[in-house]
Amino acid sequence: GGGNAAAVAGKETTVVVKEEDLITDTIARNDAHLVRIYGIRGTSTGTFMGAGVLVGKDGLVATAAAPFRPLGTPDAYRVTVAGTTTDATLISLDLEAGVAFFGIGARHSSGQPITFADASAFKLGQTVLALGGERETTVAMGIIAGIKSEAVPLPPGDRTEHRPRDEVASLSTTISPRDTTSGSPFLNLFGELVGIGPSDGAVVPA
Repeated sequence: GGGNAAAVAGKETTVVVKEEDLITDTIARNDAHLVRIYGIRGTSTGTFMGAGVLVGKDGLVATAAAPFRPLGTPDAYRVTVAGTTTDATLISLDLEAGVAFFGIGARHSSGQPITFADASAFKLGQTVLALGGERETTVAMGIIAGIKSEAVPLPPGDRTEHRPRDEVASLSTTISPRDTTSGSPFLNLFGELVGIGPSDGAVVPA
């Protein structure tokens, strides 16, 4: 009677989600976050310098630092994102960390910014996707093959019994640099940003 109905109503339903569905959904949701960066010299239409990813509602773009070294930098920068083209300003360049940030203005950001993955949850063998491509979006898939951690030093004068905490410094994956673009965003199967891929094959964690 009623007891059986209640038991049926309270039964949990398990939904099996195929990895292929997760992959296609991740690509579809994050293609609008993919940014292509061009360097402008004189009256040129622009030279493709790399990819990047929108990481903030205010139009903040993260990318790999290497292509933007101070020597021989362009006169200006321009980006394409979500089908539109706009000017970009180089905000910061950290060659040691391997990351550069550009500003393109909030009106050009694509709604919600990308979600960051939890670095403490990175695991060897975890599937990652890299988005890139100079004109059309390309996708490369692999796994996390190495996780390099470094101790974060305590603040000067800290006399507590705190121990330096470990922080993920870099990742290596089975994805070949030939299959990515400098600055390619690396994503997990939940569509979260794992890191930025410089041209040397290492991945800078987000």
